[in-house]
Amino acid sequence: MASSFLKRTPAPIYVGVTITSDLSWSEHVACITRKANKTVYLITKAFGKANVKVIVALYNIYIRPILEFANSVWSPHLVRDNDLLEATQRRVTRLPFGQIRPSYQDRLKLMCLPMLSRRRKRGDAITVFRALTDGDSPIRYLFPLNTDGRTRGHAFKILKIFEKLQRTHIGR
Repeated sequence: MASSFLKRTPAPIYVGVTITSDLSWSEHVACITRKANKTVYLITKAFGKANVKVIVALYNIYIRPILEFANSVWSPHLVRDNDLLEATQRRVTRLPFGQIRPSYQDRLKLMCLPMLSRRRKRGDAITVFRALTDGDSPIRYLFPLNTDGRTRGHAFKILKIFEKLQRTHIGR
């Protein structure tokens, strides 16, 4: 009987999310921004200097889903990862304006687009709300509720659990 071994991979992709052994999301962010930037390039070639409405529609349909897929799982912690994601959106907002263009914040307002970090925070809040209000949610146990009666108007105050980290000191 021949034995079979599983192949080791440094960063397996599970349901579209690249997972590294140290749970750093930098490799995943780099992968999705490469993919999104390729799509931005194709849109640039196909649509050139389209108006703002067309660019926003194309962005919402083709690029934003790439940048936001499963972001409740992999929300980046590092500033460089946030900057890399935001750079893709910054690149898209330049398309309809050409060389002389407003600032990035003004372009976002003109195109009615929020920053990606704000959308991630909103998505996280929606995920937590659904977990708390849906009785059959598989992640409800991750959010224990405070039951001491001092919740200031609602029953959905999440209990803060403070645990001391126990460290093992080798050689001490």
